[in-house]
Amino acid sequence: MDEDERGKPGRIGDTRVGKSLDDLLAQAVAGPAMDRDPRSRLRRRIMELHPGRGMDMSLAARAGAAKWGRGRWIAPAVAVVAVCAGLVLAFYLGPASGPVAEFGRLPGLASGLKPSQGAAGGPGFTFDLDYSLSAPLAAAWPDLPARETVYRLASPGFSEERVKTLAGRLGIAAPVVREGFQDGFILAADPGDGAPALRAYSNGYIIYTQAYDFGARPRASLPSADRAVALARDWLVSSGFVSAGELGPGKVTEDLGNGTLLVGFKPAIPADVVSVVPFANAQIGEGGRIAMASATWLPSLATSAYPLRPVAEAWKLVREGKGLLEWATREYPGPAGDGDVVRGPAMVESVRVAWAVTYASGGTPYLQPVYAFAGRASVPGADGPVSLPFEVWAPAIAEDYVTE
Repeated sequence: MDEDERGKPGRIGDTRVGKSLDDLLAQAVAGPAMDRDPRSRLRRRIMELHPGRGMDMSLAARAGAAKWGRGRWIAPAVAVVAVCAGLVLAFYLGPASGPVAEFGRLPGLASGLKPSQGAAGGPGFTFDLDYSLSAPLAAAWPDLPARETVYRLASPGFSEERVKTLAGRLGIAAPVVREGFQDGFILAADPGDGAPALRAYSNGYIIYTQAYDFGARPRASLPSADRAVALARDWLVSSGFVSAGELGPGKVTEDLGNGTLLVGFKPAIPADVVSVVPFANAQIGEGGRIAMASATWLPSLATSAYPLRPVAEAWKLVREGKGLLEWATREYPGPAGDGDVVRGPAMVESVRVAWAVTYASGGTPYLQPVYAFAGRASVPGADGPVSLPFEVWAPAIAEDYVTE
């Protein structure tokens, strides 16, 4: 070995430090820098998978050099690390490889809703909860991805031509007319007399109705849950409300008082959408009849990976009351406190990455990742405190990629 080659870090024969794992990772893995915590976990996982685990990297390098000769260990070592890194990065980064942030800055999560309100800003009251973490979460956050996929969605379709097309598929021969609604109008194809009818709203909401006796019925008179899901899925696709393959698993809710089963769907991809939109529903009546169906369905047009902020930053926003609270208001028995504000402690028991719809200033909708913190809250009830489930969403996209 040449004299000037000795003692240089990363060189074969180095007497101090061999080529570090981070150096090998830099060669083996391309892409943006990772946050410290995920990178530390990645390092540990690769050390577990690497054949030289348990050895100092410089010792592993020198052992390889002794076996293969000068310079011949580097390429195989990089290849091994590349394979290991690829496996582990696939776990951490999932579908978020490739170009990043192709949509530019994304709209903020609130989308016009007040912080700590969201779906919880029920009839005349809001919430002011004191959030805390369960012991396991306080000890360590779960492993969560460093990047995730954002979905750019189609803007709501609202035109006489679209309503005419849908009506034709449903056998509704009535002309499409405008009906006054609030400060604008909706589009309707309704022959009257209880015959099947269709109405569309400017926000993308469409609803199908027909005459049905919404009286109480025994469960045995209605289809099985599996049959109801199949009927609803087939109808929503054949009607043109959604396209084939876009619906996720159906959720069946019994409404025996009205003699129906409500079958609800969210998108198949991404699988965990927590916002109300996109959705598609069908009400299945006796004999498998579609008593009513509705949807606000925004198909995905394009995707792009975006970096996520550390979950600890999102938790800070939740503690500051800047998350969006999801709460089933029908479950809250009341009464609300002073100023119609519901107060109480809320223990977060889990956190995961989910998706919620947001709208850019020009109206373009996006499904973007959020951190969903879930648990139970203790709030005042008529007969003392009651424990109810809650979920609060906080922005997950890195702050540099979100409009203020």
